[in-house]
Amino acid sequence: MTLTHTDAPMLLPVGYMCKFVQKKDHHLNPERVDQICSVSPCVSGDFMDPMKWIKYWKHNDYWLFDSPALIKEIADAAGVCLDEATTFYYEAHDKQFYEEMGEWHPYGIEKLRLDNVQPPSCPALLGYDAITYETGSNAECSPLSCNYMANEVSEVNRNCLFDSFEETKRSIETGAVYGEPGPYRILAVYAVDSPS
Repeated sequence: MTLTHTDAPMLLPVGYMCKFVQKKDHHLNPERVDQICSVSPCVSGDFMDPMKWIKYWKHNDYWLFDSPALIKEIADAAGVCLDEATTFYYEAHDKQFYEEMGEWHPYGIEKLRLDNVQPPSCPALLGYDAITYETGSNAECSPLSCNYMANEVSEVNRNCLFDSFEETKRSIETGAVYGEPGPYRILAVYAVDSPS
């Protein structure tokens, strides 16, 4: 099934991350999830530990990268092989959800340094993720994978993501995803070709 943004508001390009995708997780039902494409690095880790790639200071204000070439540059410098990694491109909703208030509020994404993000020519939309941003900077937890909510939420696809923006938004608002302190943000997750 090809996913599209049929129900999503305008989402803003925020960058790329290269990740080593975990194909199975013994905590998640294998009849429901084939691979964990969550934004969070908790299960499918980033190409390097964030505390290592941050020292290169090539990331943007969303703690992602403006292009796959920047990721490859860091990986080459650190001697990290990306042959088994998957490159993801992300777009973000401009509001985040505060559970204690039960409301969505802007978080100033338009003021972040994201002008140089280069969208891919033919990205494949894999789904949408609900991610916590308690510190307000980098992605923290994706409850679908980190807290095994994919076993409880019926709208989860084979990538451990939601199929639609509205399903993601509704699951956040109703507390169907939980287990980590918010606020929660919604990101669209796309697969792109790995950097060459």
